Amino acid sequence: MLKFTLDSGAPAEAWRWDGARWHNGLSWVEPYTHAVLEQTAITHGGALLIVTRERRRAPQEALFVAPQRIQEVSHSTYERVRKESLEWPLEFLVLECHTNGDVEVKAGCLGTAPVYLLEDGRALHGSWDLLDLRHLTSASALVPREVARRLTRHYRYTTETAWHGLQRLTERATASFGHHGLTISHPDVALHSRPRSLASGADVLGGYETILEHVVSQRHFNPGTTAIELSGGMDSANVAMALGKLYPCELTSCALLLGGTPGPQQIRRRRPLVERCGFDDILVSILDFLPLAPHGPRLTHQVSPYEEPYVEGYFQMLADLAERGIDTVFTGIGGDEMVSLTVDEKPPSNLQEIPHHPSWISEQAINDLREVDAGVLPAAVVSEMTLIAHACIAPGYLRAGIWPISPLASPELILFGEWLPVEWRRNKHLHRARLSSLGFSDEIANPPIREDFAHVIQQGMRQNGLPLIERYLNDSLLVDTGYVAPDGLRACYGEALTADPMDTAIYEFINWEIGLRTFDAA
Repeated sequence: MLKFTLDSGAPAEAWRWDGARWHNGLSWVEPYTHAVLEQTAITHGGALLIVTRERRRAPQEALFVAPQRIQEVSHSTYERVRKESLEWPLEFLVLECHTNGDVEVKAGCLGTAPVYLLEDGRALHGSWDLLDLRHLTSASALVPREVARRLTRHYRYTTETAWHGLQRLTERATASFGHHGLTISHPDVALHSRPRSLASGADVLGGYETILEHVVSQRHFNPGTTAIELSGGMDSANVAMALGKLYPCELTSCALLLGGTPGPQQIRRRRPLVERCGFDDILVSILDFLPLAPHGPRLTHQVSPYEEPYVEGYFQMLADLAERGIDTVFTGIGGDEMVSLTVDEKPPSNLQEIPHHPSWISEQAINDLREVDAGVLPAAVVSEMTLIAHACIAPGYLRAGIWPISPLASPELILFGEWLPVEWRRNKHLHRARLSSLGFSDEIANPPIREDFAHVIQQGMRQNGLPLIERYLNDSLLVDTGYVAPDGLRACYGEALTADPMDTAIYEFINWEIGLRTFDAA
């Protein structure tokens, strides 16, 4: 939500607005300006407080109406705004410059668009777009365990990125920077609840609908410039029904059409949802924008390796939305985690877990995986997998001028899900039952064919991925830095030429090979 460079020696009182950003000598702070967000910059004669946060659908506080002007306020007003912003129920980021030159940056709990940080000795650089910091990184200074995690899909939510010194400001964390350098402190463990017994006659679906509508409607947005990413799945369908009820015939829907075997079913399942709500529908065939397309955003170094694997299709969909004037998109992210089972609720497994690693991973990388859980953060308010998903999609949305909102990842609905008995959460029964209660067919609530991207990645790898692997067999940064075994890579490539289906885990090798080159060439 912010981009900045902060010089530890800059005086706190000299900040000015230059038309696009606040600046102070070599220091500057650029807010992400958007109709869904609000900002303020205030001072009480010494310290400067900059707040950017999601705007509530309520009368706006006067201090947030004209954010470009740095406003002089009393010490008590300054402290009130600071306290209220740190307790804000929606997304926020708070930056404070103290009179001694020290800086603090505090993040909210939703992780919608995390900021990345890197210090270079005198200054702290930050941005919601990882690409902005690539000129400060090097493929010779990587974080071994994070590279190994990503190559083997052992994802962990941490402050670490693949580049030494380049860190993610995680949920509820505080970054402190000054003459002492950069430190990031983490919050206490977020407390979670356990299932409860339902009262006699409890209306679970009515409660779900009420809370979902509250979460959707508490934000300030214009329905006419808002879309719902409606794949047809359980999660986005439930969000769509809430939006359609509150704002009938006002919103746009959008989707990547899968094609292949699940394609006809996806089209049949989406049509009644779109018609019920009166959405204006925007569709993009993902098979026309396959992963790793030669002139797509990944191969032309427009994205980081942490971003969406199907970024080619998403770039086109976001471009189509932006052309229509869409500036806000609701997603179904968080729906799986909202109704997930706890470890002790899942059926016992008789299978002994045997670590499996891709055949092309080096012994060095396997050894690095011994630290796979190092640096893992305290339990978050929002599911760690949801936070990883937010970080994955956010840069693409924000570059397109679009703010993403994921209501199923709200603390209110997370708590509601935690309270539900297991039978309401198993196999996403809550989401399915609500769609059935609205009169939709069983094909919509319980589709017989799994709708996923498996055939898309297969086609993308065969058409675009294999030529890239061949190119990298004799020229690979990941081989040179010791993470990938050259003989294993060559053998995997030979097998992939004839395998049907091929093992698409090798996509991660290509993605990170391109990603390291993107950052190393900056």
